[in-house]
Amino acid sequence: MLRRFTLSVLLCWLSVNCNAQLVYTSYSAGIEGGATFAFMDAENPITSSAFGVTLDANVTPYSFFKLEFQTGKLEGGSETTVRQFTNKYNYIGVTYNQGLGDLLNFNPNKLHKFYKSIYAGLGLGLIFNNITDIKAVADSTQGISIYNKNNEIVFPLNIGYTYHYRTKTGLNPFSATINYQFTLSFSDVLDGYEWNPASHSKDFYGFVSLGVKYNFGKEQIYYRLRK
Repeated sequence: MLRRFTLSVLLCWLSVNCNAQLVYTSYSAGIEGGATFAFMDAENPITSSAFGVTLDANVTPYSFFKLEFQTGKLEGGSETTVRQFTNKYNYIGVTYNQGLGDLLNFNPNKLHKFYKSIYAGLGLGLIFNNITDIKAVADSTQGISIYNKNNEIVFPLNIGYTYHYRTKTGLNPFSATINYQFTLSFSDVLDGYEWNPASHSKDFYGFVSLGVKYNFGKEQIYYRLRK
């Protein structure tokens, strides 16, 4: 009770001396789901799906470190193409996501509030590939190896938007997110094929997702003093 009273008094003081003040929590836990897109050596990439759980450490209301676990499927090719594969993968990674709200000057208009909730991030991850279905290449002179299972380091890049639901008292118990993750591999075996003579690029995939987060932990106040 005393803590709530102290927080209310501090918010009143900040409203007089600051341009903006927000209450946010230290952590967020969430779930996400969406579509995956494989950009690899197999022709005709197939849209598939993935799901994940996340744990965020919030640096500010807009920027955060994210620990993420994904499980999903990457697919490409067909019966009429040279290569065809299905990768039922698992992924774990950590990213730092920088929100525009920490970089823009305070402005109360609605469009500016939308911009502030956009973020971009990067990090490192580990993917556990499990090639459950793959078409062997008939032409052995191609020198293509086939991998059933392997693990490798990947490089995830994020861009997204967070909607912060706030109560009448200014608290933010829940948030909703839309995120696109571009995950670049350092190898060429996410699809089970070691190399393609017609391509010198590494394998990568995209994951567009919708998510919800529950915010919890110590309540903190974010503010900016008037200049």
